[in-house]
Amino acid sequence: MLMKILNIRMRESMREEQGGVYGVQARPSMSKYPKEEVNIQLFEYIEAALIWLDTHDEVANFHLLFLLNLTKHLGFYPENETVNSLFFDLKEGCFTNSIPRNNVVTGENLTYLKALLGINFEGLETLKFNGSVRQSILDVLIQYFELHLPGFKKPKSLAILKTVFE
Repeated sequence: MLMKILNIRMRESMREEQGGVYGVQARPSMSKYPKEEVNIQLFEYIEAALIWLDTHDEVANFHLLFLLNLTKHLGFYPENETVNSLFFDLKEGCFTNSIPRNNVVTGENLTYLKALLGINFEGLETLKFNGSVRQSILDVLIQYFELHLPGFKKPKSLAILKTVFE
């Protein structure tokens, strides 16, 4: 019993001499997480696109136009003032007549990309892309997203998209 009293007294005097009490405290903090933003235009775009998808039968190219137009709301829609140029620079997001070193769209893919630009969902039926063309353009769009969205990873559902939209 005397030993317990001495230990307690020793701890008390150490606390007084050291001037502090030690303890652990935990508080949740939301500062690590980004604050949510309300983006009415993005919501309205997605809502309108999904309503259109739900009410139409010819939807094979829907995902391509949806992704391309989504870039408008995410801030990296392709600059299309020089759409008649020979190349599309994926990194810069613009058409050009001088060939970029990397990340360039040329040939048939360029023609298909140009066909998507400026079209709306109602005009999708005029695009006659086959499965391999859709896959090729989807690959271009995914690469475009990877270049413009830090941390973007290819969706695991790509195989599903390939099957559904073939």
